[in-house]
Formats: sequence, C-alpha cells, structure tokens
Amino acid sequence: MSDPNGHGGVSPSMREALARREQDLADAAPGFGVVRSRIMASPSPLDAPRWGAGHSVRVAVSLAWAQVRVVPWLVIPVALVSAGMAVLAARFFGIGQDAAAATSGFVSLTLLGVVVTVAMGLSHHERDAVTLTTPVGPRVVLFARVATVLAVDVCCGLAASALAATWGNTESFAALLAGWLVPLAAVAGLVTFLSVWTLPWVGVLFGIAATTLLVPLPDEAARIGVGAVAGWVQEVVPPVAIVAVGVALLALAVLTAKRPLVASAPAP
Repeated sequence: MSDPNGHGGVSPSMREALARREQDLADAAPGFGVVRSRIMASPSPLDAPRWGAGHSVRVAVSLAWAQVRVVPWLVIPVALVSAGMAVLAARFFGIGQDAAAATSGFVSLTLLGVVVTVAMGLSHHERDAVTLTTPVGPRVVLFARVATVLAVDVCCGLAASALAATWGNTESFAALLAGWLVPLAAVAGLVTFLSVWTLPWVGVLFGIAATTLLVPLPDEAARIGVGAVAGWVQEVVPPVAIVAVGVALLALAVLTAKRPLVASAPAP
C-alpha cells in the first residue's frame, strides 16, 4: 500500500540503504577510459584470417550437396522408366516403320523424361523455403538441383541410346545423341525458368510443346499439321541457337531465383 507521501510504502531507512548501495556500485564501476582500453586491447573477431578460395569452394559444395539431397528420390526411377520406354519405342517403330521413325520416337520419350524429372526437382515449396535460408543462396542451390537432375537424365539417355542403337533398328548412335542432346538444353532451360517463376505444371506443358517442335521427324510426319511447323522451326533455327536459348533461359532462372522464391514465400 502506498503512503500519503507517494513513496510506495518504503521506509526512510530502506531508501537510504538503497541510495548508499547505488553510490557504492557507481564508485566501483570502471570509468569510460578503462572500458575503452579493455575493448581496444581485446582481439576483434573481424581480425580473423579470411577463408581461402579453396575453403570457400568446399563450403559452397557441401552446402549445395546438402540441398541436392532434397531432390525427390522418384527422379531416378522416372528417368529409368522414360529411358526404358524410349528404347521400346525405338524397337517398335524401327520394326513397324523405319529408322527415322524409331529415332523420332526414341528422342520424344527421352525429352519427355527430361521435362518430367526437371519439374519434379523443382516442385516443392518446402524445399524452396530451405533454399532461401542456405548460406550459399538460392542461385547455387537451384543450379545444383538442376545439374543433378540433368546428370541423371544424361546418364540414362546415354545408356538408352547405346541400347537403342544396338537393338532398336534406329539410326546411328551419333544421330540418336544429336537428336536429344541438342534440344535438351532448350527444354531443360524452359522448364526450369517456368517452374521457378510460375508453377512446375506450367513448365511441363510448355516443355511438352517445345519437345514437339524440336524432335526430329520422319519426312512424312514433317509435311502436315504440327509436324510441318516443327520441320519449319528446325530448318530455320540452327542447333547452336537452340542450345544458346536453353542455356540463356537456365542462366536467367538461376540468376533471378531469389525474387520469385521470396514473392511466393508464406508471410510469417
């Protein structure tokens, strides 16, 4: 209960004791000069030796690899299934039609596998939330993810190409490789860019459309409908330009990855 004088019920003797204690503590505290000299004499964490380039690279690789591990485990089975279906398509069309049709079927299914696996690798918002907090930044993580998925696709595609060239009645092994490796960059870059900036299923739709236009077609199929458009595109646009466009889209997606991730992150 407060007393009438507004001292909160504290007796005069208690107030005097508290005042003396405050004075004793004030006298015992070091002065500003002493505190400043102690701070200046103590080692600063800013004076620690800088990381070398090799150490920085190792840290970046280890952190990026930790992010790569969040790529869906289904990427490898899907890549294997698409490669196996591509080989079967090469065998089927090679027996039923000719080598050009077999090559076209093989390349189509191989690129569709790339479309699906790349979109799968970029499909979870939870992984994007982790990407924003990693010290190496979303650019390195996104590049590591896409590079990992494409490495799986390329390994499966190489094995499938060797098997199809031997067993599938297709064109030569070199023709098979050129058929899917040249448009691979364009398809992967387009799917990556659209998956980052919009939604993965949008990337899948546009990736399928790009695959339709970039797959080498037999002469009969290249004369009508979508085949005629695809034939015209492949005649007008050189392979170097196709690869350049894909690399540019992939680089643009990597360099601008943080902005769409921040915009889509849930509010705290």
